[in-house]
Amino acid sequence: MHDWLSRRAALRASLGAALGTAERRLWLGGARDAGTQSPAPNGVFNVRDFGAKGDGLADDSGAFQAAINAAGRVGGEVYVPASQQTYGIGAPLTLVPNITVRGDSPATARLRPAASVDPLLGFAGAAEAANLNLTLADLALQATTAGRGTALEVRNFSHLHLSHVDLNHFHTAVRASWGIGVKLSSCSLSWNVRAVEIGGSGGGRGTRAAGRQDDPFLDTVIVTDCSFAQNELDIHDLGSTRSLGGILIQSCSFFEAYARPVASKRHYLRLTNRKGIVIDGNWFEGGQASRTFILLADTDEDGARTGPCSGAAIFGNDFLQTGPSDTVGTDIAACEAAVIFGNCFEFSPGNTPIRLHDSGGRSTVGHNAYLTYPDRSAYADPLGGSIAGHQVMDPRLPARLPGELRVERRLVSGLAVLRQEPTIAPDASAADYFVVEFVASTPAVVQDPANPQPGQRITIDVRNRSEGPLGEITWAPSFLLAGPLANPAAGRRRTVTFYYDGTSWIETGRAHADI
Repeated sequence: MHDWLSRRAALRASLGAALGTAERRLWLGGARDAGTQSPAPNGVFNVRDFGAKGDGLADDSGAFQAAINAAGRVGGEVYVPASQQTYGIGAPLTLVPNITVRGDSPATARLRPAASVDPLLGFAGAAEAANLNLTLADLALQATTAGRGTALEVRNFSHLHLSHVDLNHFHTAVRASWGIGVKLSSCSLSWNVRAVEIGGSGGGRGTRAAGRQDDPFLDTVIVTDCSFAQNELDIHDLGSTRSLGGILIQSCSFFEAYARPVASKRHYLRLTNRKGIVIDGNWFEGGQASRTFILLADTDEDGARTGPCSGAAIFGNDFLQTGPSDTVGTDIAACEAAVIFGNCFEFSPGNTPIRLHDSGGRSTVGHNAYLTYPDRSAYADPLGGSIAGHQVMDPRLPARLPGELRVERRLVSGLAVLRQEPTIAPDASAADYFVVEFVASTPAVVQDPANPQPGQRITIDVRNRSEGPLGEITWAPSFLLAGPLANPAAGRRRTVTFYYDGTSWIETGRAHADI
């Protein structure tokens, strides 16, 4: 990844490229041409100095673009002052590297694009992971027509930060691909079809270095302290042909109103083909049927197959779902090694707080709280799907392991029942407690245990199920007994325990009387 970061193409949009010609003057009367704009104090460029009105009527796109270009020449800041009305944007705005676009606050610095403008703000680097280094802060981006257009679209870029930005009523609020480093902090995203969409599974709009595949990767995504409400899909990670890594979703809220359900909503978070997932300290709430809060899958929301996720930690989240049926808190459909622990799931009866679909993913569920809404009693059956291949280490639930539990190559616990044969052959890798049932008085030989490990202990429980005395039991030479071992009487049993030192099975204890 470091070579991508070092290959930073300085994408500097000239005034001629941004406005059509260097001689073109802004359409707003009295506005100076950006080419002759003198440097602003401290590198801060006020859009009103370039002719922006902010009256909800004028097209302020020319003034905004001129301020962006001027700030780009010095790595400065575009300042959007408070206005009682919105700033109308009649043409897409092209962002340039190394600038900050900052308003007074999202409540007073609001940009509203014309219905035909898509995207409102855009950047397309000329090379893979081209330098962008852009911050948007203290602004609101509001769609004119609900469910249409894109607020911010970037590709072939590195380093984008949104802080205290409100984005609402777009089809897609933030779309990013072929890039490294996206951070959203303290943002509000509501009433969008898709609030955040990253990555992808194909296409042809990205620039990749020679020899690399044409896949719209997106590395290192951080979403913290944000609020998501009334979006059809809050975060959509489309993955990439070669799954790349790093997404942190932390301390956010995800909400669907009880009285105003979003008709087409199915998922809150859908992640595919992502390596390294951390989802922690978030709050999820909804009250509709057929919803899934978190889905880790190998297909995106549009049905395109990408690949499974790898490595996920889902912990410390609060899930409240009052929907009547078919709701899921966390759905592991395709993920290698997901860990779900320390969460609180409060669900109405008949739903599924955790569903495990992936039979080969080796995920772990443990130490979660499962409550029934609304009386808060323990949830009857919080796990759904198939637990094959997964571990359940939850104190409230039966422990379930896909195989033996071993510590330093030693079997910790296991029981095996061996039937009487002329030769009895324990397998030390299969159990540590062997019940040998004798049903006749014929003699038997206990062979050396197979597959032993140094330091291992085993217990052999000799049970007399016959109606009389047992025949002679001979122990293999590797068993070092403290003395002759008496056979139990009919209907009784005796035990003897051994320690394996790498060569011999040394007796460490026995029952000195019938049990």
